Amino acid sequence: MFRASLITLALVGASMPAEPIQAQEATPTHVVMRYFKCAQQGAAVANLQEGRAIVDQMITEGKFLQYGILAHNWGDEWNVVDFFVVDGIDSFFGDFGELLQRTNAAAEGQEEDDDGPSFGENCTEHKDNIYTYVAPPM
Repeated sequence: MFRASLITLALVGASMPAEPIQAQEATPTHVVMRYFKCAQQGAAVANLQEGRAIVDQMITEGKFLQYGILAHNWGDEWNVVDFFVVDGIDSFFGDFGELLQRTNAAAEGQEEDDDGPSFGENCTEHKDNIYTYVAPPM
């Protein structure tokens, strides 16, 4: 499932740690959110968490300020969300492209695991939203 999850993370685009990893001395300007409709919410969250180490490394490198995964409790049909907090939307697109490259490289040589549907089979729709901070968090 690891290989399939990493490939899906790269193609289609957990719970948060107790304290999110944050880059220091940068001011957040945007939040990029990816919303997914998934048949099996828990499996989708687990798939996203498998790629978490790569994202965390990029946070340490200052490419993203924060990353998180949200699971749906109540509301509409978009039941899994992941998000990136960034300090410039122009740099985000290049950094996200780098994330996809690293994800693909990590997936090479990994065995396909048939423990369930891939992320793409499980989460059949997605949409992206980019928000600008009007009042950054304190």
